[in-house]
Amino acid sequence: MYYKFVDEIPVIQNPDVNFIDGLLTSYVCGQNGCVYLPNITNVKEQIYSWKDEVGYYHNNNVAIFDFYSFSSQLTYYPDNEEMLLLYNKNNDPIEIEILNSVLCFKKEDFDLVDHTYDNLWTNISTPYTENRYYKKHITMAHNIADEDKGKYRPSRFNKQYTSKVVPRHPLNTKDNKNKDNVYGAFLPYHLPNIFLRFAKDITEDSDIINGTIKSSMLNNKKTVVLEHNHILILDQLTTQFRIKSGRTNDLTIFPLWYKTKVRKNFNYSL
Repeated sequence: MYYKFVDEIPVIQNPDVNFIDGLLTSYVCGQNGCVYLPNITNVKEQIYSWKDEVGYYHNNNVAIFDFYSFSSQLTYYPDNEEMLLLYNKNNDPIEIEILNSVLCFKKEDFDLVDHTYDNLWTNISTPYTENRYYKKHITMAHNIADEDKGKYRPSRFNKQYTSKVVPRHPLNTKDNKNKDNVYGAFLPYHLPNIFLRFAKDITEDSDIINGTIKSSMLNNKKTVVLEHNHILILDQLTTQFRIKSGRTNDLTIFPLWYKTKVRKNFNYSL
């Protein structure tokens, strides 16, 4: 498989999913926040089958309640699938806007990320009650091996929970302190954020940190136009997206977990 960067987005050039390594695709997505496949010539049934090579799959229920506002499906269900595979099965183009925090943090000094942002947590509360339609666990996936299920912690749902601002990404080392790790911010764009240092002490500069990160995400905003048969895969720990134009019904979305073989840790990411 071959990919190159176009406007800081990794674009896979191969036209046939049979020659695109699914695990490597997920790794590229995790490392960069997203990956784009605009040249696919396969029929949709082949694409639907290939998604199982990319990640673990259970069903198509996505915990996003407004696709036209910047969202991550992990905001209220932090242990759901970490990737979303977006596929345009119809002829009308769909314009997707992406806030990719990986791009922001690549421009930051590693010591700043390690000593400042990595110690921050934020409280997230939900107006919704737990909905079994949305709440999932990786062991529900139809393509996970039985011997791997015991490696994963149980899923959570709380009306309010404390979330790690810099996720402990599945591709990261256990201590989350390695320059080759994936660094980004999980900071729901539509929610106000008060930051806690070491998950307990409220920081006095919450407004400044919140504004700095979200402004940086806006400054690094990217747009992808999904034409017929195009695929876009988004990491939901480090990116948020919205449909800028086009119909939701034209979009097929497959939520996927990173597979055991690409993971370096089995801690909660958020």
